[in-house]
Parts: sequence; structure tokens; C-alpha cells
Amino acid sequence: MAVITWDEADNRLYEEGVDRAVLYRSIVNGVPWNGFVSFSENTNHSVSPVHFDSRKINDLVIPGDFSGSLEAFTFPDELIAFQGLGEMQPGLYMSQQSISRIGLSYRTFIGNSLEPEIGYKIHLLYNALLNPSETTRVSRGETVDPLSFTWDVSAIPVEVPGFRPSSYFIIDSRTIDSDVLEDLETMLYGSVSTNPRLPTESELADLVI
Repeated sequence: MAVITWDEADNRLYEEGVDRAVLYRSIVNGVPWNGFVSFSENTNHSVSPVHFDSRKINDLVIPGDFSGSLEAFTFPDELIAFQGLGEMQPGLYMSQQSISRIGLSYRTFIGNSLEPEIGYKIHLLYNALLNPSETTRVSRGETVDPLSFTWDVSAIPVEVPGFRPSSYFIIDSRTIDSDVLEDLETMLYGSVSTNPRLPTESELADLVI
């Protein structure tokens, strides 16, 4: 038999921070995204009540599509062509062009009251559209006040055998096999002999199965 206990130091977990953001053009040629501030994630599930004889008998959960909001102080030059800006010639850009899909990865941290970093999660996003939000530019003052950029994010889910389609995946360093994690990070961040890239959905499934 076991008795429930509360507030054990190693079980008081929290998540915080974001780093190692990478932009992938399609699934290849990953480039670092410096100045990455935050990513708000929303899976958009909805719940519809089911009634019979004027009495609620169930809740129908309807899975939604992934969406989000991204904020950054700057962005890779490689993103320019994917967010509706066309380069007429070097250094000259034109707005209102087509928006193209990208891949994205970033890392968040897991800690507890004893240790601030006991693990981390790697977040992978496929088939994402980054639609720039309104940008407000103000006059310069005596102190530097950097402009932050924001994007509305939507994504098309991909087929995953045995599961509903999804565009968003999370890898937990605390529970995934360490060799698999090493192989995955080599793909995502590159090595002395390989370029960084986003694994295909089938590669991701093959890695963890």
C-alpha cells in the first residue's frame, strides 16, 4: 500500500525558458534563430456537450488544429522569403508576396525546487506558416528600446501511423532513450560532418520505436 504525500522537493516541477530555436526551410538547411523571445502554443480543442432527454450525458471533445504566436527581437535572413517579402535584387524587398511553410524547433527547460535544470523538452513544429502581425515603429529616445516582432502561427498536420495527424511534437529528455536523443539532436543541430535538418515524420517515428 502507498500513502499520498505532497510537496516532495523532487516532485515540485516547473517549466521555464526557451532557447536553441532553429528555423528549417522545409525540412533541410536549419539556421539558428537568435533573439527568439517566446512561443505561445494553442491546440484549440473544443468541447461540445451531448444531451439526451434534456439531460447532459457526455462531453464530445473535438480535436483542433495547432496554432500559436511567436515573438522575437530579430529573425534569420532566411525567413524573409517565407513571410511574404520578395527580394527584387540584393537589399531591395517588396511586401505582399506569397507566404511559404517552414519547420521550427526550440527547447524549454524542466526544473524542481532542488535543481533548476533536471531536463528539457525539444519542441518540433512542421508545415508552419508564420504570418507577420502588426508592427509599430516609434521615434528613438535617449535609451535603446528594441522593436519586437510577432507572428501568428498555423500549421498543417502530418500523418502519423497509429495516431491522429499532428504538426507538433515534443521530446522529453528525461524519458527518451539517451542514444535516440543524441541522434535526434545531431539531426536538428548538425555536426562536423552533417548539416542541421528537421527529421521527416517517418524518421521521427523510426527513431523512437
